Amino acid sequence: MTKKENLKKKALAVKKKKKTGRYYFTSETEQAIVDYNHMDPVKDYYKRNILYEKKIYYPLHKMSENLIHTFKFYYFDVPSTDVQKQVTAFMTTKLNKFNPESGKAFSYFSVVGKNWLIYHNNKNYAKQKTHRS
Repeated sequence: MTKKENLKKKALAVKKKKKTGRYYFTSETEQAIVDYNHMDPVKDYYKRNILYEKKIYYPLHKMSENLIHTFKFYYFDVPSTDVQKQVTAFMTTKLNKFNPESGKAFSYFSVVGKNWLIYHNNKNYAKQKTHRS
């Protein structure tokens, strides 16, 4: 066997790592947001709360964590866990503005969260800059 054939054989023998299905924002989450928006806020208050707690809260919370650490928004006076809760709360207030015909929920909420973080991060950075000099 030649060296080239031996390398090909080894490459084929290496198993590819399978992707696990541990996504935090799935189509089920998007459907839960659509269902949440279609429910009446007064009449279906308890159903909406249960749906939010079980299917919507964790994906929004995880998304806010990922946004903070991916884009390195660290110019805050409070710990990143508090900022994460603030971003999650802000995205929750924007739940009713999501339109499934305009795009995916993941894209919408990642833009909403990122814009909030950009605004507040820049504001805090400017404040820290003026206080240091």
